[in-house]
Amino acid sequence: MYQAPADFTGRIVFNVDNGSRPYPARYPILVAPTAISANVRLSISQGLSAGNQVRWITNSGSGPVTTDIPVSGTSYDEVRSIPLTGSFTYVRAEIRDASNNVIANTQPIFFRSLNDLPNDKSVHVDSVTPSSGCACSVAKTKGITTSSWATNRLTLGLTNTAGSTVNLLGTSADAPAQIVMDGSSVSQSPSLSDYQAQTGDAWYYDVGTHHLYLQDRQGGSTSSIVVSFDTSGDNPPSVPSGLSGSASGSSSVDLSWSASTDGDATPVAGYHVFRDGSRVGDVTGRSFTDTGLSANTTYDYTVSAYDTAGLESAQSDPVSVKTGGAASGTFTPVADAYVASGDSVNRGTQTLLKADTSPETNSYLRFAASGLSGSSVKSAVLKVYATSALSAGFSVRTTSGGWSETGIVFANAPAYSSTGVNSSGTSANAYVSVDVTSLVTKTSGDINLAVVGRSSTNLSMNSREGANKPQLVITTE
Repeated sequence: MYQAPADFTGRIVFNVDNGSRPYPARYPILVAPTAISANVRLSISQGLSAGNQVRWITNSGSGPVTTDIPVSGTSYDEVRSIPLTGSFTYVRAEIRDASNNVIANTQPIFFRSLNDLPNDKSVHVDSVTPSSGCACSVAKTKGITTSSWATNRLTLGLTNTAGSTVNLLGTSADAPAQIVMDGSSVSQSPSLSDYQAQTGDAWYYDVGTHHLYLQDRQGGSTSSIVVSFDTSGDNPPSVPSGLSGSASGSSSVDLSWSASTDGDATPVAGYHVFRDGSRVGDVTGRSFTDTGLSANTTYDYTVSAYDTAGLESAQSDPVSVKTGGAASGTFTPVADAYVASGDSVNRGTQTLLKADTSPETNSYLRFAASGLSGSSVKSAVLKVYATSALSAGFSVRTTSGGWSETGIVFANAPAYSSTGVNSSGTSANAYVSVDVTSLVTKTSGDINLAVVGRSSTNLSMNSREGANKPQLVITTE
């Protein structure tokens, strides 16, 4: 289907492979998740002139990609390989004049991946013919509405006007063993011409082109087609060997392995990658990078091979890989409290920390650093959320770990260093950051800090029980 002005003299055919009829708009082509490309043909019989160009437009979910092809004659014919890079891809074409105005455009062809569908297989609606008149609408004529692949069986659900004749076209490297439509087994037509002459349920597999033709005469508004494939002469690929892996940073693992072999008519199509028993990737090559992992964590990997018929090998011997530690980390306190002179009150569970010189009020914070890859501290920044403004700010000091959150009071609070690092002035309801690199000397274990006042005006800050917890950001090298 295409759109063009009434005075456009040419005929445009936009279809997959070398189809001679326009592709039926809005019916997606179901393809394997591992399919990397598909051929699409654009044929323009006449009507082009000097300065015209053909624009190919594809989109796999990341925005349109355009390719402009200048034309030199009055006609155009090209079969173009379209990359399939996402769970769906669409492609369409435009004819533009020398001023870049659109003269004509095609409807898009959609490709959608079907989970676990083997790489050699695809299927789409080729036509829907109502029993009488048009009777076509988006609400009633939907084509394939459900689809699944499991154990060498393709199951399709159709939703169209009752009495419609639905023709589907598919590809497969091997012939079906059985086709069941609406619960009844259907015999194969002896030839393509015989299939095309049928008015009821029918199918035909062309061993030369590997095309599968399906015709379903719907008795009601819904119907089902189950295609079971013959894999009796096929064997699964050999088990992948030589699996090895290495951490590439704190959150990813690189894997590689030796190729599997398959000596029958359905060669190796790709590999499934498993992490801790769950499938996490499908690739056609012999390497895979697993991302989004946790630092300092050990993962077990295996790989299986599958062929174009969907047969899968056993999983390989496992390999264990431990990710590296993070080069930087943000830690919140594992304990904090503030103490005030003149009383023996424990305030370890309050939502605030405080700092003041009169009366002397100090806050104690303990952070537990872990999971960092470097051996030394490159930088450390303490961030506390002030709930009041104070131009004098506060001072950060080092202290020992001889205190507990629920036991510390002013009388038993450990001493802190006589010198430290001063903050800038604070703003109300905002974080203030202090460079404490000189106070933090280790990349793991407990780090104890004291926040002391620099003014006789009280400064309040959120504790770890508050909404905006203190943070210690450590970068290692």
